[in-house]
Amino acid sequence: MSSVVEAAWIAAIPGSLGIIGTVVVSYIGYRGSRQATIATINAGHDARVWEKQTSAYEDAVREVLARRSRRDAITGRGDIGNIGSQPREEILKGEEPEIIRIRAALRAYASEQGWAAYQEADESNAAFWVSLSRLVSANSAAESSGQSMRGASESQVSPSGYYHNVLDSMHAAKRKAAEVDDAFFHVVNSELAWPLSWPTR
Repeated sequence: MSSVVEAAWIAAIPGSLGIIGTVVVSYIGYRGSRQATIATINAGHDARVWEKQTSAYEDAVREVLARRSRRDAITGRGDIGNIGSQPREEILKGEEPEIIRIRAALRAYASEQGWAAYQEADESNAAFWVSLSRLVSANSAAESSGQSMRGASESQVSPSGYYHNVLDSMHAAKRKAAEVDDAFFHVVNSELAWPLSWPTR
């Protein structure tokens, strides 16, 4: 190989290394920028999911609290005869568009534990209204047999054995519904108490 060619090769090597170095630095910069962009996109997505989850939980908590208030209000009247069709109306509330919207959002954004706790609260609430409906039927049967319960508080009534059993079942269903509501609230509070980072799903 001639000295001219050797000189050309020697001159080309630093230039080639410079080009390679530029390519490597550019690639590293591109990769770092790409990873930063992906991290930003993921953080934005996590933030939106967190907002949706929080909103779904808030709506569900409001619904569960409203159900509890209705249970407490109707059992505090002391007049079983005036309950009327409310148990059936409460059971049918699950078919209302607003409740369906709440459940759909909760199903989409709640954790598995949160969704399971809500379902249990929903089932316990329905069980309470079924038990109250049975109590209304037992009261009607007692009235038709001459044992009027109308206008008397539970403490003033000495119910028949059947009525007493149904009354006890209603109170047990009410206590269970309240306990399950509290379990749902506990799950929500624990899941929304991540102060410094978005939750991992």
